[in-house]
Amino acid sequence: MTTIAVPMGDRTWKALSDPVCRGILDLLRNGPRTTGELCDAFRELTRFKVMNHMAALKDAGLIRVERQGRERINHLDPAPLRAVYLDWLQDYEGFWADKLERLKDAAERHHRRDVMRDHTGDPADPLAPLEVAFDVAIDAPAATVFASLTDGIGEWWGAPYLQTDAAVDMVLEPRPGGMMLERTRGDGGAVWGFVQEVRRNRLLVIEGRMGISEAVFARTRFALTEAEGRTHLQFHLNAVGRFEPRHRGVYTDGLRDLLETRLKAFVESGARAGIRAAG
Repeated sequence: MTTIAVPMGDRTWKALSDPVCRGILDLLRNGPRTTGELCDAFRELTRFKVMNHMAALKDAGLIRVERQGRERINHLDPAPLRAVYLDWLQDYEGFWADKLERLKDAAERHHRRDVMRDHTGDPADPLAPLEVAFDVAIDAPAATVFASLTDGIGEWWGAPYLQTDAAVDMVLEPRPGGMMLERTRGDGGAVWGFVQEVRRNRLLVIEGRMGISEAVFARTRFALTEAEGRTHLQFHLNAVGRFEPRHRGVYTDGLRDLLETRLKAFVESGARAGIRAAG
């Protein structure tokens, strides 16, 4: 039987074409992960399927594996990505640079016209940071809190913290690339953000505007630690947008109400104050 060798560059392209492989690389970009942690991040897939994707990444040279006792620690190896860039993508830089420069000029012209129309010649509103951080102590195991934070979000998240009066549910898909979504009637809805990192029962990171109308970008982090059956939830929001000094208090109060009052009450006593209860 004749075996045809597949060039390393082709293996890299094949691996990068797979969304699960790209999700694994996104996780490893933030630091090494054990094989168990990577498998836990894709709970919709079997461990066997995740291992197959990891094998494809290893075959393409995109990850390297280090054994530490009984654990396998997976590291991102960017060398093949750089090779793809140097061998192929770099040749298109001149083409795209010209296109992007034209796009930049057009966007800036439109922006200047919008500023003149909206502000009658005044400078555009400057962007400002917004940071909200606080801790919540919940009398329940981390697995229960994580499940309530994700699968059960509609049980405690609801009015007035919604983008539309037509909302019928809140959904948070706890997987890389999963959506935090406000669903409305007729299969409509509004995306609040996309999940960037998941460590089940320990960490959830979401990027998106999170329903904050003034935000241009926001990154939200939920970190859970458990001790003696009690969970310590650390919440941290970093956003950039057209914020005024008053907004910090407004959004801090709202987020504290959602997490310190509603989520905590739902987990500890089953009290439902969310949109699913209203429906």
